Amino acid sequence: MPETLPSNHNTQTQENDTAPDVANEVLDNTEVNKENVAKLSEALVCVYGSMQELCDVPKGQDTVLDKLRHDFPMEHSMALIQDAPEDINDEISVKQHNSDIRRRVVETMGLILELPAGMVLNYWRAAYSRLLTREDEGGEVPQYLEGQKVKKSLQTMHDIVQEVGVDRLRQINDKFEIVNLDRYRVEDIELLGKLIDKDEETLAYLRRGDVTAVLTDAYGDHNGAFNDTFLYFTQETHRTVPFEISRPSDLYRRMIALRDLGIKPSTVVVGVHGEPGGMYFGEEKIDPDKKDIYERGDGFAVISSDELADEYNGISLNASKLQLRRLTDEFMQDSKGRDDGREAARRRRLILLSCSSDVPHAENTKSLAEVIAEGSHRKVDVYGSADVLTYNLNEDGDVQFYKYEDMDTKASVSSANKITHKFFGGGVRRTEVPRVFRKTL
Repeated sequence: MPETLPSNHNTQTQENDTAPDVANEVLDNTEVNKENVAKLSEALVCVYGSMQELCDVPKGQDTVLDKLRHDFPMEHSMALIQDAPEDINDEISVKQHNSDIRRRVVETMGLILELPAGMVLNYWRAAYSRLLTREDEGGEVPQYLEGQKVKKSLQTMHDIVQEVGVDRLRQINDKFEIVNLDRYRVEDIELLGKLIDKDEETLAYLRRGDVTAVLTDAYGDHNGAFNDTFLYFTQETHRTVPFEISRPSDLYRRMIALRDLGIKPSTVVVGVHGEPGGMYFGEEKIDPDKKDIYERGDGFAVISSDELADEYNGISLNASKLQLRRLTDEFMQDSKGRDDGREAARRRRLILLSCSSDVPHAENTKSLAEVIAEGSHRKVDVYGSADVLTYNLNEDGDVQFYKYEDMDTKASVSSANKITHKFFGGGVRRTEVPRVFRKTL
């Protein structure tokens, strides 16, 4: 039976004449159940004056609050997350809103979901920027954390913890470093767990088909461009392995882990931000005005020319070639044409999910896609983008690159898609393609 709140609930401001009468009436006459958590939480905020004041109320001081915290902790925490500041044009209001949400995220992840402190801190460091509103063109409206985005992310994490368990998640994090937990699905986490267990049934299933490895940047996604990358590149046969990386060593550790299990992907997707001539991992290209939000990461870049070395932390052209050559030669294998589709049979695919990866940084220079193709295994097809891109699923459910500004137009589809072939004997051949990743046979 749902419990009716006692009329003499012990709130700090119960005797304060300025406490909203409506809020007190709600608290006195509303049952404590899951459906009423949001209503009760909002009333408590009114009574205490602010969300911050409410959060500071100690245990044992308010019977209503104690029951919400004990019986419905997740629902209560989510109800306290406001969609937007009271005044989006006021910097003080925005700062308070962002501070409140940060507190809710940290407390929800650490106290309610019981995730390790390292996972909580790494998540906030990585996700803060992509949870903000987009900056307006004039830069006059302060950016603030979008409550709906935050709640969706926390709910995803809650569902994973409920299904997988905290101890299991800790084990997987220790091995593969889960940073953006809200990007994974339950089945993604379960697959990583089976890899750790060396589950023979799972390994045999992966070896029989064509495996896709998806490598996304852990810390450098400032706008949420890779929120759905794991989902979009998941084959219907579920032979897709998701990883996050921020250092060259991450890349090799993940691929070595697969190789040691007898698994070599035929397709590797690299989800990372980029511009003509380079793509960069970690926090190397974060807006200088936001540097105070992040600790400086040990990110790295893959570049097309030595001229860009200074801009990208001294990474040289030769280093870039070596990084990708080893990936395609040592850790990949030819497609069987099962999961990948018949057109990919006996080939390997490297998909650069990165803006302008097939655009030279200057006249008489080669694009990053060309440089990588020339330095890769002769059977590798390198997919790059000839513009600033977004990506989505087409009507057949296949992943397709679109020109960022006008993804709904048919013309933009072909103009933003290039496949670069490296074939025996040298040279580069280009073919415009309508998709970059077929999900169905």
